[in-house]
Amino acid sequence: MIYCSFILLTLPSFVAVEICDSSSDKCEDTSKVKHANFYTSTQPNIQSVNISSRVTLNDGIKIPIYGLGVYLAGTGEETRSAVLWALENGYRQIDTAARYMNEESVGEAIRDSKIPREDIFVVTKLYDTDHGYDEALAAFNKSLGKLGMEYVDLYLMHSPLPDKIVPSWNAMVKLQQQGLIRFVRSP
Repeated sequence: MIYCSFILLTLPSFVAVEICDSSSDKCEDTSKVKHANFYTSTQPNIQSVNISSRVTLNDGIKIPIYGLGVYLAGTGEETRSAVLWALENGYRQIDTAARYMNEESVGEAIRDSKIPREDIFVVTKLYDTDHGYDEALAAFNKSLGKLGMEYVDLYLMHSPLPDKIVPSWNAMVKLQQQGLIRFVRSP
């Protein structure tokens, strides 16, 4: 099963304050609570949101609001075809994870799409059993190898483990400093 995600639906309205269309750098701030702005995105006119719209976080990160999540998609042709179809139809965010065991198929589809890598926002995640400094480094390198990429855009902790959050986070920051991860986040 393939899931399509729409990030704006998961954001509380009090933290969604601005939307930027990818064709324009102009954004409108509509926030009422300035101290709670984690995400900066929603359009006062929802009709202007389209497949190329992006959410802008406070630190300037622009993420496509529509994305394809490949949870439960399996490996092989099902995932490759779904990702390729999504990219051909304007999706620019693909969400996978080591846990989903389909990173190879995602990477293959991205390469087959002929869309420049920098135009696709790729998310993958650290699996629960891979927490810890050395473990996170090894797990990331394994994911990167399966994806067949030089970097990922966003690397998340799938399920942070309280006693290993700091070492895992430190490994993720090191990978970001090395240019292998553009952005790191923890839920």
